Amino acid sequence: MRKEGPTTSLRYARENNLCVGDPITDGQLIAENRQLETANKSDRAAWVVGTVLALAAGYVHLVVSDPTFTALLVTMVAMGLGLARPERPWRWAVLCSITVPLVQFVSYLKGERVMRGQWEGAFVIGLASGIAGAFLGSLFRRVYRNISGTTHDPAEPAAKHKK
Repeated sequence: MRKEGPTTSLRYARENNLCVGDPITDGQLIAENRQLETANKSDRAAWVVGTVLALAAGYVHLVVSDPTFTALLVTMVAMGLGLARPERPWRWAVLCSITVPLVQFVSYLKGERVMRGQWEGAFVIGLASGIAGAFLGSLFRRVYRNISGTTHDPAEPAAKHKK
C-alpha cells in the first residue's frame, strides 16, 4: 500500500476545492488511493504496449534500412503514447529514443556488421523522432481537452474533475 504523504492530501484538497483546515476523512483518502492504483495499472499497460511497438520500429530499421520510414514509425509510436498518457511525455520520449539504438546494439552482439554511421543515425532517428512525437502527442491531447471544454479526461482515472 502506498505511503500517505502531503502531496496526496494536497492533490485531493485542490481537486475538491477544500480549504486548509477542512477535514479529510480516511474514506476519501482510501478512495483516492484506489484511483491512483488504477492509474498505475493502466500506465503499466501503456509501458508494455509502447515497448513492444518501439522495439518493432527498431526491428523495422534493421530490416528495411530506411531512416525516414523508421523516423515515421518512432514518431507514430511516441505520439500515440503521448496522446494516451499526456501527463509526463518525457517517459515516452526516453522509451522511444532508446529502442532503435538498442535493437541496433543487439544485432551487433549477434554478429551483424554495423558501421559507425549506422549507430549515429540510429541515435539521431530515435532521439529526434521520440522527443517530437511524445511532446506533440501530449500537446495535442491537452489542446483537445481545452477546445472541447472538458476537464475530465477518461485516460486519467485518478483525477476527479467536474465538468
